[in-house]
Amino acid sequence: MVIDTVKSLSQVLMCVLVSVILGGCGTFDDRLSSGRALSAQSQEGTSKAWLHATVGVASLETALALWQDTFGFDVKLGSGEQARELERLWDLPKGAISRHAFIGQSDLDRAKLLLVEYLNPGAPVRQNAKLQDSLPKNIDVYVDQLDVRLKTLKERGYTFRSADPQSFVTDGITVREIHMPAHDETNIVILERSELPVSYTDNGFFGIGMIIVTVPDIDLEQRFLQNLLDLNLATDIQLAGPELEAVTGLPPGTQWLIKILGEPDFFGGQIELVEYRGVEGENLYARAEPGALGLTSVAYEVDELDEIADYLTGINHPHRRTSDISLANSCYDAILLRTPAGMPVHLLEQSNACRLF
Repeated sequence: MVIDTVKSLSQVLMCVLVSVILGGCGTFDDRLSSGRALSAQSQEGTSKAWLHATVGVASLETALALWQDTFGFDVKLGSGEQARELERLWDLPKGAISRHAFIGQSDLDRAKLLLVEYLNPGAPVRQNAKLQDSLPKNIDVYVDQLDVRLKTLKERGYTFRSADPQSFVTDGITVREIHMPAHDETNIVILERSELPVSYTDNGFFGIGMIIVTVPDIDLEQRFLQNLLDLNLATDIQLAGPELEAVTGLPPGTQWLIKILGEPDFFGGQIELVEYRGVEGENLYARAEPGALGLTSVAYEVDELDEIADYLTGINHPHRRTSDISLANSCYDAILLRTPAGMPVHLLEQSNACRLF
């Protein structure tokens, strides 16, 4: 769906938010035929929501003050032995990871954040990035009562990128959002939607909703991820016009393309692909390495890792394989790769061959 002329900023954001939350503005399931053939077991047994997204932090205490103390997410601290396993997975020297923790909804087994504190952290992935640059960009979190939660956040010293939330009503559904800069130059998008069918923390938050990544070629990125993981295409929209250009500062003729991939009827663990077509940006995905601060990678649990490895080899796509990694009380074999844009993706298949820490 292409919107050639956007009459107001509210229309732009409403279309985007409604697409994310309600599935409007061009929702369809577009299974690409050129991907690897999935077995019935793989199609039925593997969630299309990501397992966790990794965020490098300079201070675990500072990060937990937001995710645990303020948002109320469940926290599972990792042990020293588990840190050594992460170092082995990421090919880091022993001792590179100081501490780490998984955070998320206590009643969900995926859509978590893996917060990793490094002994000698690098620069933030988002440092000095421009709007049109390609990189891991935002993290979405839902709230039940936005005004109440914003008051609490302000009292705790958090600030926002706008004075007030954007608010829209469509088909009787109210949608509101505001952006919040957070630790390690992360950007948190806080969303409220009336009658959202999820369970919130005691502090009134749900997540992790989705991660947003900007890419140079959205169609290529979509095909790769769907062929690899059979992710459902929940939203596909294109925005353009003078109002969009005035709001974003993008040059005339720029298109804003958005595709959201994930699991149907589940509001967590989605990935939103964004391309600003018609304007040149810098590809900053080389920054997204273990040791960097901010959002750096996403991990999916998969079945049939051997088949995936064969598929990647067959299309000559670089990847690295490792085995017997003990992580979060599970044992995994893993494939590490980058998408065509450069986003690091980790594919994990459960195994019984390692010692659990």
